[in-house]
Amino acid sequence: MLQAFLRDLVGRLCRCTKVDDTMLVEGTDWLYAVGDANGRALLTHQGKYQARAAVPRVAFTDPEVAAFGITEAQAREAGVDVRTVEHDIGQVAGASMHAEGYTGRAKLVIDAERRVVVGATFVGQDVAELLHSATVAIVGEVTLDRLWHAVPSYPTISEVWLRLLETLRSESAERPPGAEPEVAAGPARAVREP
Repeated sequence: MLQAFLRDLVGRLCRCTKVDDTMLVEGTDWLYAVGDANGRALLTHQGKYQARAAVPRVAFTDPEVAAFGITEAQAREAGVDVRTVEHDIGQVAGASMHAEGYTGRAKLVIDAERRVVVGATFVGQDVAELLHSATVAIVGEVTLDRLWHAVPSYPTISEVWLRLLETLRSESAERPPGAEPEVAAGPARAVREP
């Protein structure tokens, strides 16, 4: 009986999905397998680690913290030409419709060379609702130029996407190529570092 159990267990482990180092399932360009599904390390904490890059994550706290993609530090470590932009979510019109005195923050990590979002983090009340649009933008590698055509409804908190893009555009227009940006005072700022 023990031998049959062990044979079954080994058989199950050997049927794991093959993935590359990003956890992308072999033979696909969209499906990821993390944790026990890929058989790399059958440990809960390893599965959570692997899921960070491929799975949207939300801490349902007060305030909520929602993120998808890679962080600024991870992008820099990977050699990405990083540009970041942040905006105070409380400064968009929809925030006042959502809650009096709404406070929150949004940050995008941009691959400046490819002009795509590679990471997004939102902090504030109910920001998990902003995460799906970030997931679509990142997974779909939607360029910043195309994101301009995804106009958010007004007045909603998702208007923060427009404010982030406006900040990126104004910062780019105000300085010559290769020049360091100044950090804008107030609700939004864009930063490009070497």
